Amino acid sequence: MVPPLMRKPATFTFAADEDVAEQAAWIAADNPEAAARFIDAIADTIRYAEENPLAGGRYPVKALALRGLRKPQITGFENWLLFYLERDDSLLIVRVLHGARDLPTALSE
Repeated sequence: MVPPLMRKPATFTFAADEDVAEQAAWIAADNPEAAARFIDAIADTIRYAEENPLAGGRYPVKALALRGLRKPQITGFENWLLFYLERDDSLLIVRVLHGARDLPTALSE
């Protein structure tokens, strides 16, 4: 018998929630369908991370509070990164950022 999949449910920081809302609104201004795909892609990436919390490569940070930060690419939007921390029984979505940003600065905000 195959053991059930261990799933770690995700929660968002305020900053991550704002990241998604702001970017989806910006995309939707020109292309509502692309904005919907962006939201769906984030959800798909999070579902995958919930079931495979070690799948995202580690992202080096100096801040102790962010040690162990992981960063998979958003499926279908490879310039976008999902930053999360694995907890004992959950994932904390820290930020959703475009890879061209100054990531160290954005992650310290």
